[in-house]
Amino acid sequence: MNGVPIIGDRLQKFNMLKEFITVIFNKAVEDTAYCAIYAKLLSDLNKNLAPLPSLKPFGKDITVKRILPNIFQSCLKAADKKLIPLGNIPFIVELFNQKLVPEWIVHQVLNHLLGISWLPTEYIDALCQLLNSIGKRLDKSPKSLKVINDMHFRRLKEFSTNTLLPSKLRFMVCDVLNLRANKWYRFSDPDLIRNDSLLHGKVFSFLEEYFSDMDSVDVVRCVKCLFSPAYHPDIVKEAILLGLSSSPPCVEGVMDFLMCLFISYTFSARDIVEGCLLFASLVDDIAIDFPESPSNFGEIIAELVMAGCLDFMALRDIFREVVLCNFPDLIYGSFLSVMSRYTLHDFLSIDLESLKE
Repeated sequence: MNGVPIIGDRLQKFNMLKEFITVIFNKAVEDTAYCAIYAKLLSDLNKNLAPLPSLKPFGKDITVKRILPNIFQSCLKAADKKLIPLGNIPFIVELFNQKLVPEWIVHQVLNHLLGISWLPTEYIDALCQLLNSIGKRLDKSPKSLKVINDMHFRRLKEFSTNTLLPSKLRFMVCDVLNLRANKWYRFSDPDLIRNDSLLHGKVFSFLEEYFSDMDSVDVVRCVKCLFSPAYHPDIVKEAILLGLSSSPPCVEGVMDFLMCLFISYTFSARDIVEGCLLFASLVDDIAIDFPESPSNFGEIIAELVMAGCLDFMALRDIFREVVLCNFPDLIYGSFLSVMSRYTLHDFLSIDLESLKE
């Protein structure tokens, strides 16, 4: 009889701990911006809280680390064939990084999500981020689990060829697949990047998507997913080329594209200068098919100056390249026409600090 109060006390402590962990779990899933903080909180709790004695004879002690997998399993069981809340995906990454959940739980979550016949785009996005973060470690697992990982990637590959998905999403999936094919090594050699026709195809794909309906958040993410800063000037050049070869020319779209990447610190001022220089060297050839492109390019140069992306030293370099082409008067005339719309106050308000590298 003396054992009954002891068991009751243990059960009460277990329920209190489980309830506390569940509250943190739910908060992390609801507010993913803080899931890393919640994961660290649980990690500290796991380290500093004395284990509770098992409720079963000869059972293992109860810890935060032993309770968390059960919570995930309950979540998956409750969801059944429906989607678990999106916040589970980034949170499980953070918990895995803190070594609070075993790999088999990650595989169960992946298996659940990839088993859904039509996965919403935001879930595919989150899955790509998960695999970018911990895919390498999943591949280093014992052979039995790696086989499961192979199954996940075969399912993921289907998304890359699904034309019903936005191209930006297919691009993200392809990036994960290519990363795995390269043994999770991200190439950073500039010459290799510049000669990569596949990379060029990816850039062209998301630029086309941007000029149709992609928002600034998506385009910043796509460019960052390239992991190719050395290719940024080429992206600037391609953006100007695609925008000015549209019908009608899309000067405003080019400016929006460049500005969202500049403001987000994805592109530096130097990237934009070098991209403009690359385009300037091609103006003669481009103008054959698109006669308005020299004038449109002049507009873009002027708007970049007024936006604080180009300083006057950069402007000098660009016009030195421009005078070598057959249309310097068109470019310069258009540049002056745009600049004449601005007042002295506009010039004085240019944020020169943003031009510092």
